[in-house]
Amino acid sequence: MGRVIIVGDVHIGASGGQRHKSFSAFLDYVRLEKPQALLLAGDIFEFMYGSTKWNSKKYPDIFQKLELLHKNGIKIYYVYGNHDFCFHPTFDFMNISAGYEKIKIAGRNFCFKHGDGLDPDDKKYILLKKVLRSKFFSLIAKITPDLVLYFLANFFSSLSRRVDHDPRVLEKRARIYKEVALGLLNKDGLDVVAFGHSHVAEFCRIGHPGRIYLNPGFFGKDYTYAVIENDNSVYIGVFNE
Repeated sequence: MGRVIIVGDVHIGASGGQRHKSFSAFLDYVRLEKPQALLLAGDIFEFMYGSTKWNSKKYPDIFQKLELLHKNGIKIYYVYGNHDFCFHPTFDFMNISAGYEKIKIAGRNFCFKHGDGLDPDDKKYILLKKVLRSKFFSLIAKITPDLVLYFLANFFSSLSRRVDHDPRVLEKRARIYKEVALGLLNKDGLDVVAFGHSHVAEFCRIGHPGRIYLNPGFFGKDYTYAVIENDNSVYIGVFNE
């Protein structure tokens, strides 16, 4: 089995700043580490949708470095987050999906998703997610200037951010995600369940030889990421440039 590096929830915003700089440096680190696969667990950008013209112009280094990883033989898997989604046709050097229920990565059977919508009590968001990924919204987005679309997305994100980062919300979300993951791991055929979104870095192992649940945490604030080594050992790292 090969080494896998997992990172998510970078939330690179319109102004870039330290999150942009740190994630760009992190991709250099990944290239030097030479994993078999890099898993991007969604919300790499604060907002990315459709044509991705805004992000491609603002952050060409990010996409160039991801393409360089691909050219160096590192497989890249990017799952949609709740901030970056529906851009599948844009990049041919990455495997992009709304989520993988079961996929073979580096010799292991993964369930790999961002994780938004796993909380059954969050009915408002579950409805919102259906709207945002509908054909109707896609049509509206196509005729809306990128700058306006980005402004609106950032405005509505700021309204929910205070609630989402409440410690009680984070604790509840992390607990629910862990329960869902352990339920999936108890079914036959999965070796690893990996989620993002909770902004809480953690991993646990059940059974033998060790089925794994992990969440790489909030790179945009805590600079955490996760690694599964060749021998199936796991650790949460903190990136320091």
